[in-house]
Amino acid sequence: MDFANVKYWEHPSKTNCVFVEKNDSPITSINFFCKAGVSFEEKNKVGLAHFLEHMIFKGSNSLEPGEFDLEIEKLGGYSNASTGYDDVHYYVDIPPGNLEEALYLLTNLVLFPNFNEKEFYLEKKVIIEEILQSQDQKDELIFNFFLESVWLDHPYAKSILGKEENINEIELIDLHHFHKKHYTPSNSCFAIAGKLPKNYLEIFKNCEL
Repeated sequence: MDFANVKYWEHPSKTNCVFVEKNDSPITSINFFCKAGVSFEEKNKVGLAHFLEHMIFKGSNSLEPGEFDLEIEKLGGYSNASTGYDDVHYYVDIPPGNLEEALYLLTNLVLFPNFNEKEFYLEKKVIIEEILQSQDQKDELIFNFFLESVWLDHPYAKSILGKEENINEIELIDLHHFHKKHYTPSNSCFAIAGKLPKNYLEIFKNCEL
């Protein structure tokens, strides 16, 4: 990598940003990282970080459930997310000319979620089904046994998905509190790579973070 093309910048909100300019790239990738993984869960809230990742996609203060994915697809892009032990990662791969619109959609979705009660109970069933399916996968069971044996009481010993009894005990207010506590400027970083418009810093400066 040509490190001369890497730029570090701090948004007025104090959110860290990293830009990697690659003008020959056919896409631009917008990545949002947040210190809100499994390691930051309370002991009796295992699976909360992953649950929140699912709920983030259920709408925001200006997006209805499912609208984010449709709008990103209209822009010719693709989006996804994952929860890890130390962080949660949301990203959008987009044609370079649609950076500004995609950035608005992603930041609005991630930072201003609308925790809909109906969607909460529907998604709880989805996550429990995901847990039950994982219990039929021998490699998953062996890997989780390995983590528990090595890490013992450390957060890395926990399952990212949690267990069915954990998910059943999670309430909607728990998602509110976890998001408010961890999805903050000081805990977050945007990493953007690909072909960037000349005014990309101005675009990010005007973004509500």
